[in-house]
Amino acid sequence: MKITNKVFLFIITISISISLIAAIVVRLSISKFEYTDIPRLASKIIYYPYVAVEFSDSFKDVSATKDTSTLYKYIVKGKATGHREILKGAVLTEIEVNNVLQGSINGKYIYIYEPIDISIANVSMLSTYEGYNFIKYNKEYFFCLCDLNKDYYNIYTKGKKNIFMYTTPFYGKFPLKYKPEDFTVISENDFLGKTPKYYNEYSHYEQIFSSEKTKNKYFKEYNRLLKLTPK
Repeated sequence: MKITNKVFLFIITISISISLIAAIVVRLSISKFEYTDIPRLASKIIYYPYVAVEFSDSFKDVSATKDTSTLYKYIVKGKATGHREILKGAVLTEIEVNNVLQGSINGKYIYIYEPIDISIANVSMLSTYEGYNFIKYNKEYFFCLCDLNKDYYNIYTKGKKNIFMYTTPFYGKFPLKYKPEDFTVISENDFLGKTPKYYNEYSHYEQIFSSEKTKNKYFKEYNRLLKLTPK
């Protein structure tokens, strides 16, 4: 039977329509993982906070650095606004800048490329460097920053400007106000056992340390930064 042009066009139109509807249904069925999903799923997300910086092409190993005053290009005082976006291998966090203590930064708002990798494929896992943990919402910090690696622009940042990263996650952020229980010392070996550790047990910490020695180094730098704050 010969198919007329009108019938042929009708069949093509129906086929395209069905394909579009199927694509929309599939797209709507895919739920994008957001930062706000983390608290809900924290008890199922395996946590590993001690990835070595040598596995990063962005951060410096400053474990032997004695003069920390030359480490950072920018030091700012600010707090997270609550706007966050999960990227591949990091979380992009918007910061309201309250004061610039070192370097020149234009604009009231900047973004910080937080070095936290979240994977929800097969095994859900959250990993980071040197005991670093998320910036807490609406809490004021010192942020010690450098320019974002140029290779990361456009690929991950979707055209956003004023994006910065840490020189090193260990000396990345320091809360202006904290309680002793906001920090803790946990050996790296505790995370390497057969029993996995889940993020809900550690999400409240500002940062964890592998030893008392590393904790003391962190707070020595914290006290130095406090002296930079105008009276």
